[in-house]
Amino acid sequence: MSGLASDDLTPGSDEHWEAVHTGLAADHLIALGQVAYWSARIDTTLPLLAAALIRASDRPRTRKQAEVVGLTFSQILEKTSALVAELGAADQVRVLFERDASAIQKAMEDRNHLLHAYWLRGPREPAMAQRTRREGTTTTPFSAADVERVAVNLANLSDRLWLTYAVADGILEYQEVAG
Repeated sequence: MSGLASDDLTPGSDEHWEAVHTGLAADHLIALGQVAYWSARIDTTLPLLAAALIRASDRPRTRKQAEVVGLTFSQILEKTSALVAELGAADQVRVLFERDASAIQKAMEDRNHLLHAYWLRGPREPAMAQRTRREGTTTTPFSAADVERVAVNLANLSDRLWLTYAVADGILEYQEVAG
């Protein structure tokens, strides 16, 4: 690839692929893209749910208490959990949210490990995701199928969170049928 400027790289060409090749298999990269997509949907929906709960509440709040923009995911999840806790125990939004909240938190932690990791590449599966935090460095093997499972889990939780938001905001009427 010597002597090629980035403008000389035609997408799909051998030179382009060589320039951007990560060492990860295509199925790994596709699954990582799915993780990014579905987690972004959760990141977008959670503040909407918090805002809907704030609007629906009779409790007066200061501007700062009502703020959900510019917070981290964990801060928004904490705020949303507190808002949900104000609802009655049998409230449908509370039941829906509490059913999924810990799974959402875990799935987003998995997402962070996958998307904020340095990937140690090798010729064989599984690839290793290495992430350094204050607590130390964690190296975890993730096959493409493992990453895909995280993506599917995020997709399902994203849909369930959107349903909870839609019920809280009055967009949908929803009733679970005992089966």
